[in-house]
Amino acid sequence: MKWGTDLIIRGEGAKAINTKLVGLKIVDYDGYLVIENLAMYGTNGTDEYSSTIEIDEDDGVIFRNSLIYTNNNVDPGIQMYSERIGFINCNISNLVSYPASSSHGYNDDAKGLVMLNTKISGYDIGLNLGSYHWTSSPSRDYKVYNTDLSSNNVPCLVCTDYSTCVNNKTLLALKPNTPAGQKYNVSNFIDILRFKTSYSGDGPYIPVKVYFVKVSKVGETTIYRLPSAYPLPPNLWSSATGDVQYYQFDSTALLSSSPILYFNKTSIDAQFPAGVSIKCFYYNNLGWTMLTTIIVRGVYAVTFPSKTSLTGLLAFLYQ
Repeated sequence: MKWGTDLIIRGEGAKAINTKLVGLKIVDYDGYLVIENLAMYGTNGTDEYSSTIEIDEDDGVIFRNSLIYTNNNVDPGIQMYSERIGFINCNISNLVSYPASSSHGYNDDAKGLVMLNTKISGYDIGLNLGSYHWTSSPSRDYKVYNTDLSSNNVPCLVCTDYSTCVNNKTLLALKPNTPAGQKYNVSNFIDILRFKTSYSGDGPYIPVKVYFVKVSKVGETTIYRLPSAYPLPPNLWSSATGDVQYYQFDSTALLSSSPILYFNKTSIDAQFPAGVSIKCFYYNNLGWTMLTTIIVRGVYAVTFPSKTSLTGLLAFLYQ
């Protein structure tokens, strides 16, 4: 698969394994790409130019709820040269029984990585975080939490024992953005699909502030705007005529009360025709539910429907 426009590829089975893409390679896809709920079996690879996933473009890629199987005996299974990539609730496995030394599950020469609730297994080196692109804001650009790297000969090249790394750059140095506590705000969420620190400047950020009523367990909260309007809106409602206003939230934090989301009204309204009725909807994998949307002091205020986790899809739609 090479080049293209902004795209979502989603398996519709009950589990990721129910939808299989066999012999697939993703190479230099020139567009924002989200792949969800499927099993992806890569081609046989013998060098870095035969990686199952190899991106050297300026746009982002996110895999969520997916199984990724590579056949790489030589590094890497996944190679990222530029911009961003994310893995959320994924399993990345090498099908080669005895991989060569220095074979990597994920090799990072990019400018940002998100890895939440993900497992990498079967490689000599599970995760190679290249120190060259480690920025002055590592907790912003690199988000690696609740990730199992233990089923590799070396879990992480720059962090072999989770405590000592090259130039003190350790995964433990990353600071999650949702601490335990109550009654506090978090803002400045980067769009983990699109965020760039080069070429076009620093951004974009998600136009939202989250008020956490009570967080019982620390975690990382991420957000990205979907590249297209899917799932389709409910009857009589339409997606934005400008940029799609679908927002995917994910968090490893454990909540004890529903958070309140404050979306910047000016930013949202700019993507819709003037004078229309705009409401916020929540998608629960069965269908859409309209949420109470309050307009106050220049924001759309919405209470997230879950009391335990800030994970789910919200969309602004109009009629």
